Amino acid sequence: MVSNSLKTGVNIFTSGVFSLFTQFDYQNYVTAWAGVRQPLLNTVIVAAASILIGVTAAALGAYAFSQLRFRGKGLLFTAYIALLLIPWTLTLIPLFLTIQKLTCGRPSSSRTRTGPRSRPGCSSSSAASG
Repeated sequence: MVSNSLKTGVNIFTSGVFSLFTQFDYQNYVTAWAGVRQPLLNTVIVAAASILIGVTAAALGAYAFSQLRFRGKGLLFTAYIALLLIPWTLTLIPLFLTIQKLTCGRPSSSRTRTGPRSRPGCSSSSAASG
């Protein structure tokens, strides 16, 4: 695979897929990086912001539970521990059902399904417009 990634398209078809390359062509990597650069940067920004917000909220919550005295502290802490016992994958089912209700079951792309769909709770005009 590395050998073929350093070949031009013409070189692959003329010399064969399994032959060793005679010259290096880095243009394939330049082209691939041009398509990956912006989505990768977006992913890094979203991940960094999520981590920063999550750590900040966790630190503030931990400080409140450890240093402050307030009514309902024990109940709130018990609820927090109880929520930790629920696997995160179980939260995906209600999330999926909520999103499905919000979109009335319409696919996000016209390529996935064609024609109107009728679902309970959705009017025929909104199902046909998707």
